[in-house]
Amino acid sequence: MCFLIPGCTPSDQLFVAPIGGTVTYKGKPVPNGTVMFMPAAGPAATGELDSEGRFKLTTYSPGDGAVLGSHSVSVTALEEMKDVLPEQRSGLPKPIVPEKYLSHTTSGLKIEVKREGDLGLKIDLK
Repeated sequence: MCFLIPGCTPSDQLFVAPIGGTVTYKGKPVPNGTVMFMPAAGPAATGELDSEGRFKLTTYSPGDGAVLGSHSVSVTALEEMKDVLPEQRSGLPKPIVPEKYLSHTTSGLKIEVKREGDLGLKIDLK
């Protein structure tokens, strides 16, 4: 009865810690995008950015967090095109953050996830 024991995970799942916070770029919240934490080993965690740049990571179940250890981080956020008519669009939406942040291999963002977790993380993109 694993569901009765805090911190207990099924045998095929790694322990996760709760991770959440905000993403900003040039001092302003990054809205409506995705944050991905990619560990050296184990499954990636993702979180959707809301209109205020807030996120909560998910690995196995909604909001559970990220596996412990060092993570490379990426942030994807594209301009909204809701007020642009289809015939006025010139291709795909453009990123609203520098392109280097779109991939965990080029972002330069490294975050250590510890057992106690962190729901007040602040990721400030330059």
